[in-house]
Amino acid sequence: MRFPDLLGNSLASLRRRKVRTILTSIGVFVGIVTIVTMVSAGIGAQQQVTATLSGLGFESITVNPKYSSGSSSPSNVPAHPLTPAVVALIKQIPNVVSVTPDINLPDAIPEVDISVKGVSAPVSSFFSNGGGVNILSGGQITMLAGHDFDANHQDGVIIGAQSLYNSLHLVSSYPADAAVYNQLLGTPVQLTVVDPRGEQQVFTTTLVGVDNSTNLDDIRAPGARPVTVRNASVRIGSNVKVAIVQWWYRQPDILEKRGYSRATVKVDSVPHVNAVADKIRGYGMQADTVSSLIDQISRVFTILQVMLTSVGLLALLVASIGIANTMIMAIYERTREIGVLKALGATRGDILGMFMLEASFIGLLGGIFGVIGGWLLDLLLNWGLNTYLASQGFYVNLQIFQVNAVLIIGALIFAAFVGLLAGLYPARRAARLDPLAALRHE
Repeated sequence: MRFPDLLGNSLASLRRRKVRTILTSIGVFVGIVTIVTMVSAGIGAQQQVTATLSGLGFESITVNPKYSSGSSSPSNVPAHPLTPAVVALIKQIPNVVSVTPDINLPDAIPEVDISVKGVSAPVSSFFSNGGGVNILSGGQITMLAGHDFDANHQDGVIIGAQSLYNSLHLVSSYPADAAVYNQLLGTPVQLTVVDPRGEQQVFTTTLVGVDNSTNLDDIRAPGARPVTVRNASVRIGSNVKVAIVQWWYRQPDILEKRGYSRATVKVDSVPHVNAVADKIRGYGMQADTVSSLIDQISRVFTILQVMLTSVGLLALLVASIGIANTMIMAIYERTREIGVLKALGATRGDILGMFMLEASFIGLLGGIFGVIGGWLLDLLLNWGLNTYLASQGFYVNLQIFQVNAVLIIGALIFAAFVGLLAGLYPARRAARLDPLAALRHE
């Protein structure tokens, strides 16, 4: 039999048993919807993180000291501390443009209050030096006024524009003109820290910049001023944080003993990044490039996607049993038809191909509607997530669930393949039927 004849017979058989075909394909539909939804969640989250890391620049290297316990807390002394002496060595490496060290504030600090022009608010965010990333907006933090922290600017604080409006009420509108933010530059800022003994210390610095950094309390509709003072999104310069850490531990020489928490190294060009990173590792430091971080995150998300996809695979396993059962019933009902086809010259291969095509079409049918259902479910979940956040006053546009062409094509092929495998045993059974016995079947 020609392939068009096999195809026509298979489709005609499925059309004659529409209800059975639809019910059987529902199992595949459920499995594919689950797989598409789970994998799309992994794809969306991975793209969100990758886009954020890419905003840091591929010429950057993140340097961390090596801790024997694996912790970067200032309360633990690293095996190889990132001291000012090591920072000086890194600066001397060829092709290094700048080195910007940073230090973590102690985890035990319950809260830091910021006061500007007599208005106070608790600080909710301690971003790193060197620009940082704005996870919620999926991109790099940008300056709206003043300068960012870098190797030459490590004093002062940078406050998010929304915090100036929502938390500190220093501007009358959001967003405000750059001129309004520029007028605030140089304003004295007081940071109040209280240690576990109840002793209080005020660190006075200045406002050196305004950026677009946010925290969840800041993501509000423009013009919707909150009634209460909320946490402020603040980036604190490394020199200020060093002073806080020195006071907290009562150790003026803490940098020489424990070193910085990290440093951001800028290299002149991407081809030199790996060589510089290897040189830094030779000093006993941990050096991670943006590319290596993206690779590590990709591996983590791959493992998560495999784990999540296994749920859909279980549904497909159940669906394959249903397909096999349907095909066995179809063969029993069409035994005489098989005998007639063989009597007319159909070979075992023809019968095998016809029934395997039918099983594949059942899987493909469930796959098509499963992909459509998964895509619609992703749209609904994204809409529901953003609607819920908006109802709480958080106006963002998160696209966590993302479907791409590779996922669609892969899901369709996999669904058809599941049907093909499920129909293999029934199809071989049909192909082996004796034509005379089949013709006598009632």
